[in-house]
Amino acid sequence: TTTARDSMWGPTFPELVEALPGVEIIDRSSVNAFDDERVARAIEATGRRKLIFAGVSLEVCAAFPAMTVPPSRRRS
Repeated sequence: TTTARDSMWGPTFPELVEALPGVEIIDRSSVNAFDDERVARAIEATGRRKLIFAGVSLEVCAAFPAMTVPPSRRRS
């Protein structure tokens, strides 16, 4: 995902887009990726139990979604 591609943070790094051919980049307005229903649905659709979060600012970009991972995705 990217946050406010045309105003705040800019587009996804071209190198990342190139490394992920065919992957839709979701342009969202919320800080927490899980606050955007499109992101939550896309993650759920993968069926994966292990998730990796990355971001420009780890204390925000990665921490918020990691802290709000739905219980069905959490490892015990």
